Amino acid sequence: MPAVGHLTAAAQVGEVLPLSRNESEGKAATYAGLTPLSRSSGKITGRPRLARGVNKHALRANYLSALAAVQSSALDAAYYRKQHARHEGHPKAHVVAILALARQRFKVIYKLMTSDAVYDKEILIASHLGRERTVAAMQAHAA
Repeated sequence: MPAVGHLTAAAQVGEVLPLSRNESEGKAATYAGLTPLSRSSGKITGRPRLARGVNKHALRANYLSALAAVQSSALDAAYYRKQHARHEGHPKAHVVAILALARQRFKVIYKLMTSDAVYDKEILIASHLGRERTVAAMQAHAA
């Protein structure tokens, strides 16, 4: 997978894989810090705070891997640009876009860790291009 080096692989295997054997993909992503988890309870008003119970090693490894993937993979760069445009106006749109990319990459990594699946870039690119063609056709049909 593009931009998955020794640090990311070690963090995934050492920190996330033991949890992945017993939990769902969503819970593993929350543990890795890639999905927001509110820790508010009761009648507290105001902005909810994020939980502190995330694995900072896994979060850092996934974040840096996604950051490097934007530079090394056209597919990841396209997803990053899409998310960045979606979060325009957010105070830190680039951080939100990188975390969204890290979450999507985590889905693939989780599948690779918990099954006998093999990463195949060609299949991913073909499915991405198919989705892009479908969206373009629907937009052309609507106009």
